[in-house]
Amino acid sequence: MTTPPLNLTASEETERGLLGCLLVDSAAVFPIAINAGLTPDWFSLAPHRIAYLHALALYRAGHVADVVTLAQAATAAGDFSALGGNAGLVAISNYAITTAHLGKFLEDLHALHRRRLIDRAGRALVELAAQKTDAGELLIAARREFDAATGGVRSTEPNWPQVVADFAAEARRIIAREEDAKNQTLPWPWPSLNRAFLPLRRGELCVIAARPSVGKSSLMRAVAFAAARAGRNVLIESIEVSAPEIAAQAASSASGVSFSALADAHAREQADFLAAVETLALPNLHVFSRDATLDAIAARAKALHATAPLDLLAIDYLGLIADCESSRQDTKASAIGRVTKGLKRLAGELNVPLILLAQLNRQSAQTGNREPILTDLRDSGDIEQDADRVVFLHRPDKDPLTGRDQSQFEDAADRPRDFVNAIQGKGRNVGAGQIFSFYFTRAVARFDPATRQGPVDLAEPVKF
Repeated sequence: MTTPPLNLTASEETERGLLGCLLVDSAAVFPIAINAGLTPDWFSLAPHRIAYLHALALYRAGHVADVVTLAQAATAAGDFSALGGNAGLVAISNYAITTAHLGKFLEDLHALHRRRLIDRAGRALVELAAQKTDAGELLIAARREFDAATGGVRSTEPNWPQVVADFAAEARRIIAREEDAKNQTLPWPWPSLNRAFLPLRRGELCVIAARPSVGKSSLMRAVAFAAARAGRNVLIESIEVSAPEIAAQAASSASGVSFSALADAHAREQADFLAAVETLALPNLHVFSRDATLDAIAARAKALHATAPLDLLAIDYLGLIADCESSRQDTKASAIGRVTKGLKRLAGELNVPLILLAQLNRQSAQTGNREPILTDLRDSGDIEQDADRVVFLHRPDKDPLTGRDQSQFEDAADRPRDFVNAIQGKGRNVGAGQIFSFYFTRAVARFDPATRQGPVDLAEPVKF
């Protein structure tokens, strides 16, 4: 006798409750839900799945997801009737008026989702058993199916021989200096820096550290904008600088016209600046400046990554992430350690290079402005341990090419262009100790490689 299938549809009330929580406070709930693993597949009912997808799209775009915006988004997409119309929206919004039961809704919905996956895996194995006569192969298939259903090893994860074969192909590509067709690396925008430091790799946590005003934010943005212009999918989380300020600095760098002097600039320069602004609206470049917690940053990255895999995540900067603050339970150093470990895990989970900006302590400046070392990282223990690569920016007291003094206390007007060394202080698998020199033009936030003939490179100067 055939056993009837289990009734594994998620409870309508649980799905409505979770959606209600999302619409009550989307900014607070989405990070929690996404980091808990919530996906559209958790919803068994089509109207609820459609509602979640539209709410998620609003969150990804930086908008508040509530009943009004959800209705507008669904109507614009022609999905309003599919999510139940006014009656469906009212049912969702009336079910949860607070987020107090969010944890319970997530737990129950996840359990039902896993039961559906296990039930599906069991049915697939019944069909497989009818086709296979080898018991050993069937056992392997069973383990693979149930691991995938219960969150274990993914059935698509390569075995060790495949890992070795892929690495051998990568090594041959490097030897032959061939293009990275699979985009496993992210090049620096300057070819000569690429040769000196080697490209960023997926899953790598790269810390760029410097004292204030040396240009670490500008360097990070140059890398991010160059990647976006090359078609890569890029997310910038800027806690220190607002999104409009980033746009102003990017237009200044691209046009060579300082935003602060725009009103008094020549008409041709003003036109160049406006033309540069028009090139900034890249659909694959995502810039947010309001999320200040690790959970919120991770949720944003995961949400975007689920739509189109990210190629770069850049965060400005570590010290302003709210989770880095000390508390009664722990010190600032241990709090920072949790954040850097979380970011390292995020880089690995998304398989994306992650650039994280950090500040140096004052010790290197108080000892003759020496070149920074790893112990100069502010609260350095875990940062040094978790980072795959650490790049320091250092402005020496004298420009070695011109002999000009570079006082650490001059303002931008007195010191319009700085000689800055980029020093690879740590490089897991890429070495350490390499030094590359730049000129940093402060008014337009632009880095250009430095030579005795001036700032040139094998490619055009990078504009972001």
